[in-house]
Amino acid sequence: MSNLGALEKKNSFFAFKLRTEEVSQVPFASFPLPKEKTKALYLFALGDESWQGKILDWLNGQDGRKIYFIPENPQMLHTLSPSLMEHPRVKIGNDFRPYAWEHLFKPWELFGGNPKEIADWVLGTELTFCLYNDFGVSLLSNVFQNLSMNEPVKKGESLAGRFEGIPAIVCGAGPSLMDSFEDIRKNQDRALIIGGGSALAPLSRACLPIHFAAALDPDPPTERFYRQNHFEAPLFYQNQLSHTLLKHHHGPKLCLGQSGSFPLEEWLSEELHLSPSDVGWNVSTFSVRVATLLGCNPIFFVGMDLCIYDEASYAEGVEGMDERLNPIQMEDREGKVVYTRPDFLMSKKWLEAFAKEHQEITFVNASTRGLALKGIPDGPLMVPGGSGDLSARVHQSIQQGEAVDFSPMKEKLAILDESIKKSALLLKEMMLI
Repeated sequence: MSNLGALEKKNSFFAFKLRTEEVSQVPFASFPLPKEKTKALYLFALGDESWQGKILDWLNGQDGRKIYFIPENPQMLHTLSPSLMEHPRVKIGNDFRPYAWEHLFKPWELFGGNPKEIADWVLGTELTFCLYNDFGVSLLSNVFQNLSMNEPVKKGESLAGRFEGIPAIVCGAGPSLMDSFEDIRKNQDRALIIGGGSALAPLSRACLPIHFAAALDPDPPTERFYRQNHFEAPLFYQNQLSHTLLKHHHGPKLCLGQSGSFPLEEWLSEELHLSPSDVGWNVSTFSVRVATLLGCNPIFFVGMDLCIYDEASYAEGVEGMDERLNPIQMEDREGKVVYTRPDFLMSKKWLEAFAKEHQEITFVNASTRGLALKGIPDGPLMVPGGSGDLSARVHQSIQQGEAVDFSPMKEKLAILDESIKKSALLLKEMMLI
């Protein structure tokens, strides 16, 4: 190989392998050319010399285009053209994962490799980025205020197992939620009803009681939550939740760990003994996590469409504008073409993985339509009878729950304030050098 020097600069590991291994032939793959709109191309194999020439023309056609070559067999590098090897916008790597950060929200394609694995990683990376798009200011602002509350808060973890073997109905806000209203009403004394986020308004309009509310959104449309009447219901939340929403909630507050997204939140919470808790991607997955923590079994899903029909993402009664797009085309459980969003899709995958990890629990997707959930059977909302006075049991469990002691926060915030002042002084001194 004549261009090992160029390879050494891009990937010294592969350069070492090619220097120490005998040359072997790797057959060329048959690939088309990337689409015109594509900005990032992942390659796991190579086409022939003619194809590589066309790929080079495509790469040079627009300044923003990049190629990430992750060879399944390093011997392929012997047949990579010098022009591509030396091109500044061609990267050669052992792993595709770091590159997702370089083309956030831009069109990408994959030739070779595992499409599902890479698509999941890119979606997850883009959703993670959304947490930090303002450097975490909005979320951490909520964290600071919620950790400085004067109102009593109970640890959500202290209710673990209090409803062992009691069925639960987790209500998402999908359009199909309305189809389940009567079944929810019939089972309000047999199962714990957990209403998450946007589902609270349509449940209120239908005069359906809930046993627990759940909320996560750091910046929800305010009208979506003020036009509901479940302000007295016990509320499970994490500290990134909108402080405005939290302070207007009058019922018992149950903090379920910390998000684990920010080291600063972890440092602030360490003496409060709030451990990180994986609650998934949205309030529906959070609600499922809550039901599992409480010990509920079986757990029924309703309104978990995770897609849109006729441009409706939510059930009737959900107020407020939602400007997020639904760009991903899929098929629902009946084979109909629907559209979904990255957060819906990642929630679907989280639910599937969560159910697989908790096979001791029976999960039933009682939503009347929507995306299929692999490993979670579709079925009717048939709740076993005989759970007793659940409202009284909820009240008793909360009364017995452990309170969060916020007293260490005053000292923590003072330490943080002093640290910020010192950092600002150091930065000012450096700017004068």
